[in-house]
Amino acid sequence: MINSNEQWMQNPPEAFNGLTPREHEILDLVIQGMTNKMIAEQLFISEETTKRHVKHILQKFDVYNRYELLCCLLRSRNMREIPDSVQPQA
Repeated sequence: MINSNEQWMQNPPEAFNGLTPREHEILDLVIQGMTNKMIAEQLFISEETTKRHVKHILQKFDVYNRYELLCCLLRSRNMREIPDSVQPQA
């Protein structure tokens, strides 16, 4: 049985292509380690709206939490090229 991380790594572009422009923007901030509150303040949206966007991102990547999402991105970065907009900062 393939777990969600392995499944995502087999075809990461589909997960990225399924994100809205706002979700891409929020994903960039999640990667930077920002909390929902910090993201909300930076983007001038409510914390509830931020939570909803993060929830949709997690669903689209078929992961349960930010930790799994970041693990997927890091593993994928080592195996395949991922878009520059979500490359973790060195």
